[in-house]
Amino acid sequence: MTALPAIDPTTAQPEAAAALAQAKAAFGGTVPNPARVMADSPTTLRRYFAFSQALSDGRLGPDVSERIALLVAEQKGCAYCLSAHTHVAANAFSNHVAKAARVDIDFPPVTPRGSAA
Repeated sequence: MTALPAIDPTTAQPEAAAALAQAKAAFGGTVPNPARVMADSPTTLRRYFAFSQALSDGRLGPDVSERIALLVAEQKGCAYCLSAHTHVAANAFSNHVAKAARVDIDFPPVTPRGSAA
């Protein structure tokens, strides 16, 4: 099976480079591998970010969404996803909350929008 190409942000064509710069800004200075693969089609990467933004504006809010992502990654045993979401969570809440989210214990109360109560 042939692997999908991961686009290097330093050598990307202008349209892909712009989409990868958006990814880098969104992910705290790093470009996740899925974004590098989607950059083979810059339109796909831009649409992915638009879709992600639409989801983050939902009722759960980003804090609860990250907690769910951590729990799912832990339960599914996906080391890559767990690493990526742990990195994102480190900027969103304390290590205690991130560790608790992975095993669904000691969740601090949250409002419907995801803010700590």
